[in-house]
Amino acid sequence: MARILPDAEEYRPNYGSVRFEFADREGKWLSITSQYGDEKSSAPIRVHADINMSATFLRNGETATLKVAPDRQAYIVLIEGKADIGGVKLTERDALEVTGEDVTITPDGLARVPAIEMAQA
Repeated sequence: MARILPDAEEYRPNYGSVRFEFADREGKWLSITSQYGDEKSSAPIRVHADINMSATFLRNGETATLKVAPDRQAYIVLIEGKADIGGVKLTERDALEVTGEDVTITPDGLARVPAIEMAQA
């Protein structure tokens, strides 16, 4: 089990909200959360932890590849639908851990998928 912890203890809580348009995740990854200082990310929510969170919604004929660097790991959950994720058949509410390799998601019908990518434990 992975734990997401801040990179220091002295931070004060910071609250807010962001509204995401459904179309922004259709057929592609929507970047939701990333670490403060990550200039490569377009995620609107920033946290004091070395993580990236994203989500996608795929239909038949679409695929999405999650990039996972050699020193990183990802946790992927199939919230809705059926899909082949990196050669593993998943159904609704199944989850998968991936370490150090990119993984392609191919839906069987539709698939609603969030993912959290982080440094390997």
